[in-house]
Amino acid sequence: MADFLVTAGAVFATAVLLSVSALQKNDTKYVQSYVDITGITDAQYPNGMSFSPTDLTSSDIVSRLLEAYPALDLETMSESIRAEYGHPGSRALRSEWNAALKQAQDNDASIEQIQELNQTYQNELTRLNSGSISISITHRALGVNEATAISIAQDLPRMWQTVFV
Repeated sequence: MADFLVTAGAVFATAVLLSVSALQKNDTKYVQSYVDITGITDAQYPNGMSFSPTDLTSSDIVSRLLEAYPALDLETMSESIRAEYGHPGSRALRSEWNAALKQAQDNDASIEQIQELNQTYQNELTRLNSGSISISITHRALGVNEATAISIAQDLPRMWQTVFV
């Protein structure tokens, strides 16, 4: 776990790598990692500056990645790495939500009950996702092997911490 100083001594935030896995969607192979972020609340850093998942793929971060991986080029790097809100538990929560909706419909729940159910699950999904960032790296397009893409996925949050906080 890497802690970093955000403001003059009192406020800390943490980025913890939750998981890294190699996946395939259609014909595209990619590495996906999830980073749990704390200290980021309501899309703001603890010092009040606005936060966006794209901060992790900003030109400052990509430049640092290029220093660490000099064989890569800026354009390909920028096109091959994506960061967005996401959590590895989102899929399971969506499945649970769908099962709850089916059960509510089978039990002839009222429109109001279904709306309340939807709102509850939507709030939980938003809460879950807003505390984590999903990083996807299309390693073949990047021109690296899976192991290098995993290394980049692990280095990316550390580099973000040094630049943005």
